[in-house]
Amino acid sequence: EIDDMLPPVYYELGRIYNGFHQYDKAIPYFEKALDIYRKWDSKPRWANNYLALGFAFHESGQYKKEKKLYKKAEEDFPDDPWVSYWQAVSGLTLGDTLQANKYLKKFSDLLRMNSTYVESEADVTTRLAFIYWWADRYEEAEDYLRKTLAMQPQHPSYLNNLAYFLIETGRNVDEGMILIDKALEIRPNRYLYLGNKGWGLYKQGKNAEALEVINKCEEFSPIFNYENYLHKQEVEKSIAEKKSGL
Repeated sequence: EIDDMLPPVYYELGRIYNGFHQYDKAIPYFEKALDIYRKWDSKPRWANNYLALGFAFHESGQYKKEKKLYKKAEEDFPDDPWVSYWQAVSGLTLGDTLQANKYLKKFSDLLRMNSTYVESEADVTTRLAFIYWWADRYEEAEDYLRKTLAMQPQHPSYLNNLAYFLIETGRNVDEGMILIDKALEIRPNRYLYLGNKGWGLYKQGKNAEALEVINKCEEFSPIFNYENYLHKQEVEKSIAEKKSGL
């Protein structure tokens, strides 16, 4: 109402809708921000103006629009590793092997050149795993997550990453629970790990235990966690249905 030509305001509105998985509402705000920059004959202040919109396209299945957007992002931010990251995801999703391999290599090279982004080779491997995960290439994603954990088997984040992957995808929930318990032994009451354990208990059919752990996740979380909120709703719905005999 005060100023309708502030790109960061539109970006923030889009980001919030993205956070609540309301991509159809997010997209117009991201596009409005980019449109203002175009009218100013200026590139956006950072690559996230493109990447957040690309993510909304990706999650809503608009893969061709996503790919086209990243080409423009690369023109404006050629050395931003996260542009290459999502270009790799795009290539894998569309089955474009040449694009995928090109940007997997570029992303890895950019990370290794800048210690701001990674502390070890395990960090690079982790991020490669998530590229394959976003593209629904689960075999490769699991392979990279296991390689990462083999490099640092007592690293709680790497234990949690593989655990959540196995739980969320249903590839091996029981193994995921073993791994998440190991992570919690190292970092007790870490809210992200608690949330993942609660979701795993639900996947094992242990609704009451799942709800207890998810509530504990809420207790220790410093911010509102929408994923945990969705999981809690799912668990509570299952409990209610069993009580009513559905």
